[in-house]
Amino acid sequence: MKALEWIEGSHKTALVFHIDTDGCCSAALVGKLLKKLGKTIDLYIGSIPALPDAVVSKLLYGMYDLVVFVDLSVDQQSEKIREIANNSKVLVIDHHTITENMNSATVCHMNPLLDGVTKYYPASKYIRDLFGLEEYDWIASIGVIGDSGVPDWKEFMTEAFKKYGWKTWNDPNARDTIPAEADEMIGSARILHSSAGAEKAFEILLASESIGEFFEKAGELRVWHRKVQQEIKKELGNFESSSEKVGSILIYGLRSEMNLGSALSTIVSNSHPDRTVLIYEKYNHSMKFHVRRGDGKLDLSRSVRDNIKGLRQSTGGGHRNAAGGQVVEDDWERFRSRLVRAISRV
Repeated sequence: MKALEWIEGSHKTALVFHIDTDGCCSAALVGKLLKKLGKTIDLYIGSIPALPDAVVSKLLYGMYDLVVFVDLSVDQQSEKIREIANNSKVLVIDHHTITENMNSATVCHMNPLLDGVTKYYPASKYIRDLFGLEEYDWIASIGVIGDSGVPDWKEFMTEAFKKYGWKTWNDPNARDTIPAEADEMIGSARILHSSAGAEKAFEILLASESIGEFFEKAGELRVWHRKVQQEIKKELGNFESSSEKVGSILIYGLRSEMNLGSALSTIVSNSHPDRTVLIYEKYNHSMKFHVRRGDGKLDLSRSVRDNIKGLRQSTGGGHRNAAGGQVVEDDWERFRSRLVRAISRV
């Protein structure tokens, strides 16, 4: 496997990962693999999907002979990736909807969709399977729950729960379980402290050999989790009382000082799987948005990508059931009207 050959042959490696739970777990699994091979991670960065220029600048000029991106749809920014690949080998391990197959002499692009696998495949589970990291099923299980992948991976999850002696779930997304608690703690780190919080969660996962050890080391994350849960409870109340209903869509403008949009949209969607949930929030001079639909009747990634076309400085994409992005504030009403018109009848 080219990816394994590149990792084994690397001398200085940078790792960039999505700051959600699946991204943190994916990065931890790559870190565990490097440790097994006697390698080190010389730089790690938690990033949003639209790679900031500040992140890209740290990866240029050949400072690292291997740059690994996990759980990030960087093929949407192929020019930036090719610029990095001029001086370093680039390994992309992702599971999002593909914009471009980037495989070349200096880019190894791995995605289950490139192999014709259409089943929803969280990146952490994919990395566990690619590299035979069964001893870290506890990390992959946290990632699967974090990315709402339990319905697609019931057999794997059932075996993992037996393996670790965890009490099984009643909630369809296993939100009532031990690894779900870890997911919420990791998510709270991202919500409160963005990339720095995700990097802290990654460090704890990488340093732990069991979920029990993770909880022992994650005291700070537990404190953050309590703060976030209080804010989520408040915003859920606001959502129920003031969300706008357009056809099958529930729309809500979030005004919290915490970065709750992604977590809140997932929680609400789990309660309303037959409705489309659109939550948006102001971010600097842009609007960030999060779209969820639990029953699979809409391809949200395609809907978002189709409706941001022609809008300046816009980004968007994701998965069939969960997508998001960002548009310039002045373009928000135009984009919102487009998207609502496209998806409101389902």
